[in-house]
Amino acid sequence: MEPWYCTDSPCPHRIVDYAGGAFGLGAVGGGVYHFVKGLLNSPRLGCYFGAWGATVSVCQCTIAYVRDKEDRWNFIIAAAAASGLLDIRKGFLRASRSAVTVGVLWTLTEGVGIWLNRFINPPKFPVELLRTKERKTSERKTTILGT
Repeated sequence: MEPWYCTDSPCPHRIVDYAGGAFGLGAVGGGVYHFVKGLLNSPRLGCYFGAWGATVSVCQCTIAYVRDKEDRWNFIIAAAAASGLLDIRKGFLRASRSAVTVGVLWTLTEGVGIWLNRFINPPKFPVELLRTKERKTSERKTTILGT
């Protein structure tokens, strides 16, 4: 099963999708989290999330074009680069810390997603192999029961 960012729209349209989705998430989430004060500041928080989403999608499209591959690493690298780019105005040390932190967190998130996916969606067996297993278990039952 492919991750959600591999099944998105193609790259030029993905930028608008990510920016709009992130703006909505920031505006609604900020309004709910901070409630009264957040309702007043939710457009500002929405703009920050929208800028992050747009930067991530631009970085992801660029990385996918350069690597000529669409996989999980594109999003991890793009999220780290976007966090570093948005924090560069606060200094190089802060930007590098932010990029490394976001990269590590997204790597852990993707790793947990892969790990959970193995348990939720077990590997598919060929039908012949399953029939062979069914025959073996039915043979065991007959020998145990003595019939």
